[in-house]
Amino acid sequence: MPLFSPHFTPLANSKGVGFCRSPQEFLEEMNKPYLDAAIARNDELVLLTRPTPEILARGGAFLREYEYLISRGFRYESTTGKMIGGK
Repeated sequence: MPLFSPHFTPLANSKGVGFCRSPQEFLEEMNKPYLDAAIARNDELVLLTRPTPEILARGGAFLREYEYLISRGFRYESTTGKMIGGK
């Protein structure tokens, strides 16, 4: 099974998105609004995956979201596993 499936999902439906045709659309339509709201509140975001060089070298959605947070002033705190905003 592919890592990304362009099929309709209940989560997408609940957000009024329907389905996403690409991983970039999923980022734009689903994840960025969530991340933007967290950024606006200056939330600390717990990462379940540590952004090691090996993980980041794989590219994909995790890298795009990580770079998006970095570009918005967040930094990774390795002792807590959180992305921390500039406060």
